Amino acid sequence: MKVPNGPLYLRILVSHITIDSRSTVSYIRMTLSELDGYMVSVNINATTLDKFVRLQTDTLKARGETSSDIMVNHFKSYLATLDI
Repeated sequence: MKVPNGPLYLRILVSHITIDSRSTVSYIRMTLSELDGYMVSVNINATTLDKFVRLQTDTLKARGETSSDIMVNHFKSYLATLDI
């Protein structure tokens, strides 16, 4: 008969959640640093870009994180449209 090991199960569960949280935050930061490419992919739609940035910053905030370079990347996305 198998005996469940509650503390071991909790340890495994917490380690997976921590890894997912770190990789998710890294992915969100990456998407925010590549806003110029996103702007081009949405056919230079500033409203769509602004909603995307708001969603990403809210997602970061929900994880207790912030980003100090959002404005720089946001302006960089607008500058990318000048070449088109």
